Amino acid sequence: MTPPANAFGNQRRNAAKSKLLVAAKNFYFKYMKTPETDDLARGNHVVPTEWAKQLERERDEAREALTSQELVIAQHKVITDLMIERNEAREKYDNLATEHMLAFNKLCNERDEAREEVRLLKAILDLIKRDTLGLSQLSDCIEDDTQ
Repeated sequence: MTPPANAFGNQRRNAAKSKLLVAAKNFYFKYMKTPETDDLARGNHVVPTEWAKQLERERDEAREALTSQELVIAQHKVITDLMIERNEAREKYDNLATEHMLAFNKLCNERDEAREEVRLLKAILDLIKRDTLGLSQLSDCIEDDTQ
């Protein structure tokens, strides 16, 4: 004999409820694995004061550890960022120093070339002066001969 439709629906609901209850218990026990918590889960709802204090201390210690870990991570990030910034600044100033040195060397070369050109021009001017003096003396001699 088949059960009535309503009874069959109740069986499915009860099966679903029991599966949900098992899943909830498994979840609960997965995250609370201490004997005191297991007693609490079994129906012992009286929480001893010492146990509650112990749990609060453990919670506070865990928070402090987490906070100190977060602090160390934050400090590491800041130090890493500062090192990257320092390296970028060093590279920038190294490039600037190289550019300035190249510009200085170029100016020194131009100065040396200008000095050499001035020296050559002075030599040419001296030759011209000598030639001019020589010509003027020659022209003086020519004038003296014509007179």
